[in-house]
Amino acid sequence: MSTKARIVRPNATTFLNGVDVSRYQGKIDWPKVKASGVSFAFIKASEGITIKDPNYATNIAGALDEGIACAAYHFFHPGDDVSEQITNFLDSVNGNWGTLIPALDVEVPEEWTSIAMATRVQIVQDSLQSIQNAIGGRDPLLYIDLSMFNDTLGAPASLAHYPLWLAEYTTATKPTLPRGFQTWAFWQHTDTGTVPGISGNCDLNYFNGGKAGLAGFEMAAAA
Repeated sequence: MSTKARIVRPNATTFLNGVDVSRYQGKIDWPKVKASGVSFAFIKASEGITIKDPNYATNIAGALDEGIACAAYHFFHPGDDVSEQITNFLDSVNGNWGTLIPALDVEVPEEWTSIAMATRVQIVQDSLQSIQNAIGGRDPLLYIDLSMFNDTLGAPASLAHYPLWLAEYTTATKPTLPRGFQTWAFWQHTDTGTVPGISGNCDLNYFNGGKAGLAGFEMAAAA
């Protein structure tokens, strides 16, 4: 069986399986997703200053109905005003964060080339801090890949304390950590996975622990 046709755990007794989805996955059959062994889902809420994912509310509701732990994420554009982006994120979520702390999605290195390094780090820091303020002081997740953190942002120590949702597509049993990070919380290990209930390819993720550990990332959990 192709690895694209099933969820593969490098350590079956250690990691939980998850997905991340947006409008591009169309209508999702969340009962089938749950039955396939998915424990958590990241769901796109917004992008930049104007884009709101039209399937966000439906996807959050579907995941919650099936008891799937779920979180919102915002796709960040460095050329857009930080305050306006966070406002768009909050408006898109509309108070329905799901169960897990939200994430800031930082990628697309070519968008950052004209921005000074110190400014790059500052706008990411400001965005994370704004989300943190909006959710009552919890550190949000930082979604990023190795090159984006080490090279495009210069591996800033000021960002390395945030819980890491790492993008790294590899067949290895563990990812390579960006400089300064001691561990990863979530690992997006492929963008060509398939899951029953979701049409076409989707991103697959692991959580670095079991159900008790995942509970520590719930919005209501103690910081």
